[in-house]
Amino acid sequence: MSSSASSPRRTRRARRRSSPSGASARSASPKRSTMNCLDSSVVIDVLDGEETVVDALEEHDDPFYAPTIVRSEVLEGLLAGWFDGADAGQSLSWLRSLGFTREAALEAAHVRMEFRRDGETIPDADTFIAGVVRANGATLITQDAHFERVEGINVAVL
Repeated sequence: MSSSASSPRRTRRARRRSSPSGASARSASPKRSTMNCLDSSVVIDVLDGEETVVDALEEHDDPFYAPTIVRSEVLEGLLAGWFDGADAGQSLSWLRSLGFTREAALEAAHVRMEFRRDGETIPDADTFIAGVVRANGATLITQDAHFERVEGINVAVL
């Protein structure tokens, strides 16, 4: 996969409130962001050669990032044979990593508390992914619409 990318079929603007650490949401359009972060669902579809996802991403000019938790989820799937893909080490070489820093951990904790406050839930791994995305002011490109409920991040749902 080249390091170019595209505008997803459907984008939604996240709530424009600042996160608890002060990071504000950016424009929801992945084309305008210099940091497009991919969720596991999108990376897996790229590795499986899903045309609509690959075509959408190939129109982007900026590099793609993935939180390290996404890399771990995808590598687990590759090693377990849950989906098609090439050599696990080479399969993700086109992605830049975003680590789970102290700021990301704080953001993830805030995300978890915001969902609890609202009486909602979100999978643990997705809490960590949202924390990394929010801490970096990135746009999350995903196929999981529940990320649209996370305050302070921009989400592009393919």
